Amino acid sequence: MSERQGAPARPDGDYLEELDRLIAAHDPAKQDRVTPAIAAGTAPREVVRRVALESYHAGRWLAPEVALLIANAPDAYAFTIEQTRHYRHWAERLAALCGFSEGPGELRRRLERCRELGLTDADVRDYAPIPETIAAVFTTLYYIRRSYEEGVAALGYAGVRLGAADADAAAARRQAAELLRLAGLAPAARERCREAIRNVLLVAETRVHAMNRWLDG
Repeated sequence: MSERQGAPARPDGDYLEELDRLIAAHDPAKQDRVTPAIAAGTAPREVVRRVALESYHAGRWLAPEVALLIANAPDAYAFTIEQTRHYRHWAERLAALCGFSEGPGELRRRLERCRELGLTDADVRDYAPIPETIAAVFTTLYYIRRSYEEGVAALGYAGVRLGAADADAAAARRQAAELLRLAGLAPAARERCREAIRNVLLVAETRVHAMNRWLDG
């Protein structure tokens, strides 16, 4: 019986706890020395600038792909938007990223942060992100394009660390867990989601290690 023919089952608590353990073992945030240094005011100004530039470009690449999660949401054809969970979640997420709802939007805030640090728009446009950021973002995008479930796993569970605040990351993880519960995953889909999270985290770890070295330079 194929994966599509198999009857999907909602992920149980054991499976979601396994994903949490995987994240705990490879959580880039726990290895990050740069963000605490910026918060404490001890990071060199050039490091603060580079982090702002990396964050903007990561967000700029990720934001348009959220539209794929909207299009592939399993409840996209519900009679009303009020009856959806997946579709509404990602539609609201895209609106918040791009400034289509209240406020300037996450991308605009990231750009304004660069400007506050004295970077011109030309500086932002011409900046080349480090290879590790490119790898982390495009690994996440690969899974978003693979399937809806893998996209939720890669972005909601693992990729959220690409510039998100701790509180936002924790909230996004809870929302991702709920979306996976609602989606119902066949055994093969669970394996694919697990692999997506693992691979995104492994690449994100290399990014954090590369950025940590900025403090030693």
